[in-house]
Amino acid sequence: MKKKKVTIKHLARKLNVSVSTVSRALRDAPDVKPETKKAVLELVEELNYKRSFLARSLVSKRTYNVGVIVPDIAVPFFGNAIAGMQEYLHQQGYNLIICSSNEEFEKEKKNVELLLDHQVDGLMISLSTQTKDYTHLEYARDEGLPVVLFDRVLPGQQDNFPKVLVDDQSGAYKAIRHLLERGYRKIAHISGPEHLVISRQRTAGYKTALENAGIALTPGYLLHFDMEGQVGELVDNLLALPDPPDAIFAINDPVAFAIMHHLLSKGVRIPEEMGIVGFTGGPMSKLYYPSLSSVRQPSRAMGKSAAKMLLKEIESPSSETGSKPKIRIIPTELEVGQSSQRSKV
Repeated sequence: MKKKKVTIKHLARKLNVSVSTVSRALRDAPDVKPETKKAVLELVEELNYKRSFLARSLVSKRTYNVGVIVPDIAVPFFGNAIAGMQEYLHQQGYNLIICSSNEEFEKEKKNVELLLDHQVDGLMISLSTQTKDYTHLEYARDEGLPVVLFDRVLPGQQDNFPKVLVDDQSGAYKAIRHLLERGYRKIAHISGPEHLVISRQRTAGYKTALENAGIALTPGYLLHFDMEGQVGELVDNLLALPDPPDAIFAINDPVAFAIMHHLLSKGVRIPEEMGIVGFTGGPMSKLYYPSLSSVRQPSRAMGKSAAKMLLKEIESPSSETGSKPKIRIIPTELEVGQSSQRSKV
């Protein structure tokens, strides 16, 4: 026989007090006598009473739901980040509503509106490649919704929202230094959309590493991928140059995998004739042959950090306290695979 669920009415009846008295005791209201609070808490323990989600929401004026919008949920980086968010939020008694923009700005805006309609307590977001302003997020914040950005942000507006980022410039620098140490000298970079900070920071790291090594940037070696076209076309452009590169640093691992696939289909040997380094890392980079060298972003830790920052914003919004929004920079590390391990020449 199914055990009957204990309700707040059962507690009130057992103690011969009103339901409102029990409710106030559970909230630690000052107008309830200490001995009554003690009796209520002892009975709660005895009967294993659990306050309902609805009751908790009514008391706190929260839904205990938060939202996250990512560019593509199928990309392992975002899947791992979401896992980190869920792990932390579950521990804190929150649910996570997951949305994907599919790299479309209009869909991203609709997702924000959807989450506002669902009255979530806060929002975490990584911008689509089409997003070029924060108007929709500023509207959400003006409506009282705390917003935290992670991974992808826009340049020149870094102080508007709290955010969690990786050290993109340092990570790119490590990638180029590694290629140089393995004997590659003609290093190209397929970057991302120019308006995104991750693209600019990784490009800056690429340029700085070459400059520090006394190597001038070859015209045609720096290309930008909008995440919508064909990577193979950009690779063909590099191979068609009078002096083609002997290594390519990619904006992320999906682009790096596409580069490798295209090169191998043309009979280009990796790493002997072309070294490849990506930027994401994790188990996926080991599933390919040759395995991919990549700058590892701790995506799960990034997700957890974003969730932790969001709950702090919910408790004490920086937009209301007047404090400067927090920015957390997470370090990266280089994972060396087979794609860049040629003998020094």
